[in-house]
Amino acid sequence: MAGQRIPLKTDVYSFGVVLLELLTGRTSWDVTMDPPVLVLWATPLLRKGGVEQWIDPKLGTQYPAAGTLELGRIALQSVHDSPRSRPTMGAVAQLISGFVVGD
Repeated sequence: MAGQRIPLKTDVYSFGVVLLELLTGRTSWDVTMDPPVLVLWATPLLRKGGVEQWIDPKLGTQYPAAGTLELGRIALQSVHDSPRSRPTMGAVAQLISGFVVGD
């Protein structure tokens, strides 16, 4: 990888992983989880909807459900298998600012 350009969509994927870590309270790799990869664990739960299944349990009920669900959707888009299907970081910023300003 030394001397090679890293594709911009890789940054988007990394952002999605960090966002998932913040939302779930889990690390990107955890051998105590099944599956141990956070993205593989979170993706089916995020697709189903409901925040309660994947939100960090330390938060209890102290989070805005709608905003948290929207952040989960953004994370899911950001970690899409296909780099072409991932949004740009500009689009991610617009999505986040759109619902933050809307609150």
